[in-house]
Amino acid sequence: MEKLKSLYALLKKAVRKLCTFLGGMVLVLLIYSFVSFQFFAPDAPSLSSSHILTLSLDGALPESHGFKGFDTIFKKDRPTLIETAELIRRASDDERIQSIVMVLGSGDYSIAQVQELRDALHAFKQEKPVYVFAENFGQLGSGGLAQYYLASISNEIWMHPMGDMNITGIALTQPFLKDFLEDIGIEAHLFHAGDYKSSHEIFTRNRPSRENKAMTERLINTIFDTITTDIAVDRELSTERLSQIIDTAPLTVEDGLEQDLIDVIGYSDEFRDYIKDQFPKSQPLSLHAYNRVDPVFEARQSTIHTVLVDDIIQQNQNPGPAEVTPKQIAREISIAAKNDNVEAIILRINSPGGTPIASEYIRRAVVKARDHKPVIVSMSSMATSGGYWAGMSGDYIIGYPLTLTGSIGVFGGKIGLKSLIERLDINTLTVQRGNNADIWSPTADLT
Repeated sequence: MEKLKSLYALLKKAVRKLCTFLGGMVLVLLIYSFVSFQFFAPDAPSLSSSHILTLSLDGALPESHGFKGFDTIFKKDRPTLIETAELIRRASDDERIQSIVMVLGSGDYSIAQVQELRDALHAFKQEKPVYVFAENFGQLGSGGLAQYYLASISNEIWMHPMGDMNITGIALTQPFLKDFLEDIGIEAHLFHAGDYKSSHEIFTRNRPSRENKAMTERLINTIFDTITTDIAVDRELSTERLSQIIDTAPLTVEDGLEQDLIDVIGYSDEFRDYIKDQFPKSQPLSLHAYNRVDPVFEARQSTIHTVLVDDIIQQNQNPGPAEVTPKQIAREISIAAKNDNVEAIILRINSPGGTPIASEYIRRAVVKARDHKPVIVSMSSMATSGGYWAGMSGDYIIGYPLTLTGSIGVFGGKIGLKSLIERLDINTLTVQRGNNADIWSPTADLT
């Protein structure tokens, strides 16, 4: 027995030393990586007298730079949506920038985000030309009207010979599961305040309410009319003709050329050669490199502080490293409000809402911050329900025509499983003190 104890102690000591060694090695690697990044990262490029600013728009348009984990330390920061729009506006007054060239990939961006970029590109276009190359407008049958909406602001649109124009319009489908859920023994005990609050209807109805249907129709019509009006102006088409063209989509590239939706059918190398011929003395410059030369917010980051509210607003007791809670956002607002070097706060909201108390943390911080300096609320794709509530107390609220916003009510309740449990011959026992102790239990009715 004594020998076993000695062996166990020896093994325990060896394991402890091994863990200490491995931990030390990880720490050394982290320090080495950080030092290498700081001292050996390439310097910001120097600009010549003439450049073509290139925008590669593939994937989502980020609202923030996100979490900086170990696996991302050497990756380039893609400019955020706000930074991208600001860089484009700056480039319009920069004598070194001769033109903008956009290459559109499989983009995943909202209509409001497209509007924000289009406004910046429209200002640039008043001074200098904008060119676009796209392989497709919409892939795998997905609607490409948002991508084409962005491309239509340009002076010339080039398209790959094998591309497709899936500019088929706008559609929104809502399922209604009440009958299905009841068939399998699930009951949605949900209640709401506000005639147009319809988020719960997916569970409580077998068809849309009159208010939901009217709201959805108005939403789709507004988006479609705004997009087609803007495209018609930029492509010098009538809205009637454009609507007729969309009704016949998807289109081939030849159809798009014939209908005056695009200007040239060609390959990417032909497009590059064309741009070189147009600007023989200009060198390409990526948006990321342009931002590194003179960071867009560096000059004013000490005077204007931007706080981002992104995604669903809810309290998480155990947030992950990349997650920002409402309390953290409220704390950031409070710190900026008390910082004498900060002259104004921008609250950037891109959120469908969340729980009332989580949104109230942010709104209360905005109210208190206004005692010290102005708070400007900037809405991105959406600021609805709790997202709108969080920013409603700002000094100024700025949104785009196609930003989804407003607070139209609340809903709450629970999903009941009593019938399902009975059908499955599951027996339960509930012991309680207090008439409503089981009010939120899925095995009890909500009365």
